[in-house]
Amino acid sequence: MNIVLDTGGLIGIERDDQRIAALSMIDVRVTGLPEAKAAGELLAASSTRDAVDALVALVAVPGDQVLTSDPEDLRTLVGARTIPVTVVSI
Repeated sequence: MNIVLDTGGLIGIERDDQRIAALSMIDVRVTGLPEAKAAGELLAASSTRDAVDALVALVAVPGDQVLTSDPEDLRTLVGARTIPVTVVSI
């Protein structure tokens, strides 16, 4: 299981939020044009607008937890992918 952070999760690390800052390892995933195109397709499929949220939803794999300050949009996006991911509001 991975923990995937959106912008709110990263801000939590910066603010030393103990729910997030206690993570022992962070793996930064680089995105490029193919991921950007896939994010656009996911936005269209889910009728949402946030490109960063779409990229976060795309890097999540089954069993992951997504920590987010925008749980509704992330639930919509991972739901459009039909993968079992837990979205956690922070």
